[in-house]
Amino acid sequence: MALPDFICIGAQKAGTSWLYQMLIQHPDLWFPPLKELHFFDRRDGGPKARKVVATMVRIAKRRYHKENPSESPEQIAAFENYLATIAADDMLTETWYRRIFDYPAAATKVKGEITPAYLDLKQEKFDYAIKLLPPQTKFIAILREPLARSISQLRMQIEANKVDPQTEEDWRKVMKGLKRVSRGDYQRCVPMWNSAAGKERILYLPFSDVRERPQQLLSTVEDYLGVSHFGSYRQFDEQIHVTKKVAIPDWVTKKLERQAEPQRAFLIETFGQEFYDKTK
Repeated sequence: MALPDFICIGAQKAGTSWLYQMLIQHPDLWFPPLKELHFFDRRDGGPKARKVVATMVRIAKRRYHKENPSESPEQIAAFENYLATIAADDMLTETWYRRIFDYPAAATKVKGEITPAYLDLKQEKFDYAIKLLPPQTKFIAILREPLARSISQLRMQIEANKVDPQTEEDWRKVMKGLKRVSRGDYQRCVPMWNSAAGKERILYLPFSDVRERPQQLLSTVEDYLGVSHFGSYRQFDEQIHVTKKVAIPDWVTKKLERQAEPQRAFLIETFGQEFYDKTK
């Protein structure tokens, strides 16, 4: 059974949702109906992880009916049967992951998935991913300036958990949760990926290109994946998944800034000042 030809591994809060919305329009590319499969980071997550996948399948089904009102009954039935295989009892197993990429429409296209949690995989899960994926699988990582990325993740976490931190104790709890689900430890993850996959298999992109040079960024990705240049992307200058603005106390920002400093220094040392400036 098939496996992806490429994976966008992150980073979280660095434009991966935008990239997904763009690349699903490309006629030479194919993606699963779930933007984030979370296979490598959640495959041993038990019932809770499987419940998340089941919810995502229901959302994908509603979105499909909304976006494809003129599909024939046969096409609708085929897609719904495919979704049923994703929601099957063996979800998050290796067989399940391979089966996802066996969709007939994917056979002649370059297959990919986007799950930003993969950048920061724990070592055991990372080793499994490298062992399972073919040696020709390519990877894409969008890197965002560490402090800005952490602040955006903090706001996303507050919004997702439906909390309204007011006191210092409230904020410390939020900060503790942020540390527990870190998605931007470049200092640990970039060398890990470079060493195991090889630098030639990873395309690193600076976050500001999403905002300032979207068409050029997409052309770079197309060239990297070996597909044609697609000239009809829609809404490529629109921001996807805008995080709700939350006023953050100065002491929290300063703490995040101190935590981000080693990551900032690492990016400059590894990629150079010019690339780092483009991550802002």
